[in-house]
Amino acid sequence: MDLRTLGIVGSRNSGKTTAIIELSNILTQYNLKFAIIKFMHHRYDFDLDKKDSKIFKVTNAKIIISASPFETVIYKPQKSRTNLKILKEFLPSDLEILLCESYPADESEKIPLIYSCFDKDDYLSTKIRYFNQKPLFITGKIADSTLNSLDNLPILSFSKQSDIKTILEILNLQK
Repeated sequence: MDLRTLGIVGSRNSGKTTAIIELSNILTQYNLKFAIIKFMHHRYDFDLDKKDSKIFKVTNAKIIISASPFETVIYKPQKSRTNLKILKEFLPSDLEILLCESYPADESEKIPLIYSCFDKDDYLSTKIRYFNQKPLFITGKIADSTLNSLDNLPILSFSKQSDIKTILEILNLQK
């Protein structure tokens, strides 16, 4: 099966992570294998100041790998963001869905997007940033308002059972 990739984009605290968690719950119910990539605009806080991984970070190591029986974390300093094509090389081949939080507007690979917005003004701002990509639907804190759509795009909530069916249809995940 081809890896279906979706981006969830929007302003800070607009509901992107909540949307990812809710969508993850739906994917789990359908027994779909998925991964999440979080694109960040800031440095990742690797570890507490006195932990070895933080101490190793200040060395000139080209890469630091922390491995335990429970997880593996790879830290690789770099001068620019790794693009999606390269990140996909790290993923297992049996995945069905990839969720990308805060997918960069300047990324060369265009993927289907879900906008997460506070309100109409936030939607317009997100629309400007992603001017060449029309979203599948709009979600986020705006879904708590009385608006049902913007620009003929449905505003849907992962927490409203009545919207879940529509979301599943849009994402082609119906049972």
